[in-house]
Amino acid sequence: MIKRSISLMLFFFAMNLNAQTLDEHDLLEAPVFNSLQEALKNPEMVHRLDLSNKKLKEVPAEIQKLPNLQELRLDNNELKSVSEVLAACKHLEILSLSGNESHSLEKSFPVIAKVLTLRELWLRDSKFKSIPDNVELLSALKSLHLIHFGSNMLKTLPAAICKVKSLQTLDLELNYHFEKLPDNIGELKELRDLDLEENAISELPLEITKLKNLVNLDVQSNNISSLPEGMSKMKSLKHLTLSGNPLKSMPADLELFPSLEILELNSNVVLSFDPVTFEEKESKVMMALDWDKTFIQLSSVSTIKELMLDRNNLPELPPSIVQLKHLERLELEDNPIDEYHKQQLKRWLPNVRIIY
Repeated sequence: MIKRSISLMLFFFAMNLNAQTLDEHDLLEAPVFNSLQEALKNPEMVHRLDLSNKKLKEVPAEIQKLPNLQELRLDNNELKSVSEVLAACKHLEILSLSGNESHSLEKSFPVIAKVLTLRELWLRDSKFKSIPDNVELLSALKSLHLIHFGSNMLKTLPAAICKVKSLQTLDLELNYHFEKLPDNIGELKELRDLDLEENAISELPLEITKLKNLVNLDVQSNNISSLPEGMSKMKSLKHLTLSGNPLKSMPADLELFPSLEILELNSNVVLSFDPVTFEEKESKVMMALDWDKTFIQLSSVSTIKELMLDRNNLPELPPSIVQLKHLERLELEDNPIDEYHKQQLKRWLPNVRIIY
């Protein structure tokens, strides 16, 4: 009995020696293996494996032989779903399945939900038209912080996505027909980054104001003309990108934003994409703001450090700009500001980096 116990102890000790995972910083610095054959020559040394563009039809069973695998990229293959092989990867943290255009998420989510160490899930550029309700299964992954649905063909998300309470980053950029966030988006209490760039959103749900931990909100290049009341409740919001929207007004409670440091109000040349013809079209979207009123509002937000106002046809800025006491950077590219007013701004804002 004693010999058996010693043998078991030695076995688990040996297993622990093999399981040498890296922290997030060291993982970024680790070499990437692009060949499964090369990886299998020294399996304990493999932390990152990229099998993109290999015409794979299924997840290779051999990845189970890589005891320290933390990052697996299977982009641009021919996967229709993922197999139970993934569940055997006990340390897998980053999984990228982008560009698998025939991929069935409904079949894959139950398997992915078994990869309990997963931190990031990348599902870009796969022509998904919808996300199945069983995305809720991912709520079992308590370390899942990022889901990337960018560059698909989504119009909306199911309410079930908000059951994945651990999410800190949700990326939906470049879904050109995406119109609406789920009404219960406020349930994602841990969310810090929400990227909605280049979509077709005309309004944000009032529930978004419940995202008290949101730090970065990017809604540039949508169809938003006004923002929901009460956005100042978003106590952690530091970076707000509103560029390329036909905004008619800023939030009435703008002066109450406690943490806002970066505000982007550029007008943009926006690319729209036709998923049928694959044609791109350019259109210029101008702000419809009353700039005098806007600058009076902005002058009361003393926390702002960076203000971007490119391409807004502004001939000058009013004296109220000096009220931005913490302003460090002001972008004014492609505005018709003459030399006299540039010198005036320099006198008003001697410690601010102004970019024309």
